[in-house]
Amino acid sequence: MVEGVGALHRGITHLMAPWKLILLAGKAHRGWKRIPPERRAEIMQALEQTARKHGPVVAKTVREQGPTAARRIGEALKQRKPR
Repeated sequence: MVEGVGALHRGITHLMAPWKLILLAGKAHRGWKRIPPERRAEIMQALEQTARKHGPVVAKTVREQGPTAARRIGEALKQRKPR
């Protein structure tokens, strides 16, 4: 069993329908617009600090595991039954 690919190693290869993704993005946008501008600025400032702290770790992980994960995903998609 392949480790670290989540649902793909269990044979679950369904993707979210594009229209559902668009609706989810719209819902997130409406929610963000309801937050007062001052609070949004505070959130963005906190996210900048988090990105500076965790960004290098994430980049290293992608660099090390990215090609392997991409290969596994490609293999799983090739094995997937057409709808």
